[in-house]
Amino acid sequence: MIDLVFIHGFYSSPQSSKIQFLKKEIRDSEIGNNIGEIVAIDLYPNPADFENMTVSSLLLEIDNQISTLSNPIVLIGSSHGGLLARSYVDQYPNKINALILFAPALNFYDTTKVTHTYEWDNWQNQGHITVFHGAYQQEVKWKWKYISDLKQFSNNNTKLLLPTLLIHGEEDSVIPIEDSINFVKIQRSLGSHIETHYLPEGNHPLNNVFDQLRALVIDWLREKVVPN
Repeated sequence: MIDLVFIHGFYSSPQSSKIQFLKKEIRDSEIGNNIGEIVAIDLYPNPADFENMTVSSLLLEIDNQISTLSNPIVLIGSSHGGLLARSYVDQYPNKINALILFAPALNFYDTTKVTHTYEWDNWQNQGHITVFHGAYQQEVKWKWKYISDLKQFSNNNTKLLLPTLLIHGEEDSVIPIEDSINFVKIQRSLGSHIETHYLPEGNHPLNNVFDQLRALVIDWLREKVVPN
């Protein structure tokens, strides 16, 4: 048996369509009987949690929830959740057996600096900016302390020591696919075992290629992770 742990994206939640779709499809698939717990971690259940989070605090929360599981774990991270998943396996290398990354925001510090260049200095001086969070359907504060903590986790090129699947859409307008391509090149040069699929029509949430996503994930789990 293996347990699956999903980590949602920055402006998302455990109720995201991708997480809900994959939970059901994996459970109903031919490998479903080999799956124990399927957990979708709620990183910030309410706006106050979002406003006070840092990457470091989120990694601790992930560890708290993972520590309750008893089977080998596959960690599945989407976008910002991909950054967290990749960072978690660095900090806790013996707790995770395999890794799946969907359009991971591996260079989130650089990406954020580009998209928020016009308010970068004011953000730092004021201590926060206001953003609309889709999961709450309201505006929340995004504090500078998150950015200060984030920098140490971006552009992390240490070798991945576990089986990894990375899927990224070529039509992603949020996280550049080049970030994944460059990351994979470096990982393969280090000898990491990483399987990649770049989907020609895939957008950032990959919700327009769900059928491909399901097949790739289930096939990879069956071949690389699920015990025979």
